[in-house]
Amino acid sequence: MAQALWMRLREEKWENYAVAESSADRFPKVLQDLACRKRGRSMKASHDVWRMLCKDGVHSAAVVVVPYLVETLEISISDVQIEICDTLKSCAVSASGVSEEWGKTLRDVLLSQEKTLKHYSKKAKGDAAIAYAAALEAIAALS
Repeated sequence: MAQALWMRLREEKWENYAVAESSADRFPKVLQDLACRKRGRSMKASHDVWRMLCKDGVHSAAVVVVPYLVETLEISISDVQIEICDTLKSCAVSASGVSEEWGKTLRDVLLSQEKTLKHYSKKAKGDAAIAYAAALEAIAALS
């Protein structure tokens, strides 16, 4: 049986990663809220994720967070999917300019999620389909 999201989040070494605002130690709660079925809570969490990862360029916590974001897409409502795709696109666009070792790791992580994103994008409609396409285009540019 796959381990529950909250258990996997708790096992991460968040103190080893940088974010733009606050502390990466907040990510377990924020990512749990992102996966919540309550629209208000998940939308707030999606904005928190973007601010923590992408404000003033991408930050090293993206290396760990990106797979959780992609995993959350499957259970998210369309509005949240759009926000997650926007965060993934921002991470990909900024990752190309990161010269530290974690930048290469982030590029590899993003590219490793491309197949799953393509699969999810086939089900998307309207604005969500546009958001998936933009994220996939930014990730493809990394290869």
